Amino acid sequence: MKDPYGVLGISPGADDFSLREAYRRLVRAYENNPRKLEEINNAYDSVILARGAGGYAAAGGGASAQYAAPPRSFDFEDVQKRIRAGRFDDALTLLDGMPAQQRGAEWYYLKGCAQRGRGWLEEAEKLFYAAAQMDSARREYRTAYEEMRSRRQNGYQGNHRGKEKDDDRCCGICGSLLCADCCCECFGGDLIPCC
Repeated sequence: MKDPYGVLGISPGADDFSLREAYRRLVRAYENNPRKLEEINNAYDSVILARGAGGYAAAGGGASAQYAAPPRSFDFEDVQKRIRAGRFDDALTLLDGMPAQQRGAEWYYLKGCAQRGRGWLEEAEKLFYAAAQMDSARREYRTAYEEMRSRRQNGYQGNHRGKEKDDDRCCGICGSLLCADCCCECFGGDLIPCC
């Protein structure tokens, strides 16, 4: 594997903000080059995983050093810290890096927490349900699932991206514009020509 820091054009000591900015810049620059995008995505994922697992094991020296895969010991505490800090995408990247055969109830619960934080409420509910089914003794898993189920039954209509508040604001803006157009037309003007 190529040096992921070299692919991203940053130093290993770069902070998380610089890492994300470099990643976004490269994705925009190579959006029409699927191979380069894959290389950029793999490098970003490798750096995120390495930071969560404690770093890379260098297999050589110099600027073009080859890097071994990040260690696979998994630290749920690091994922929890990222969720508490609102770094949901980073938490999801760490979670998705865990081998499928090792994913248990805690994995599903934490992924549900990250998805809920991103506003993906239906997905969060499914993940909480899976966690509660796998380990019914953990009260927090059942509680999280029950809360999501209750929210769905009491009003959130399954918006996949959790934009209920944005949609409400949009409806309010549109309603206000239509109302203003009606007032203008009453006085001989026309705010919205097509209405």
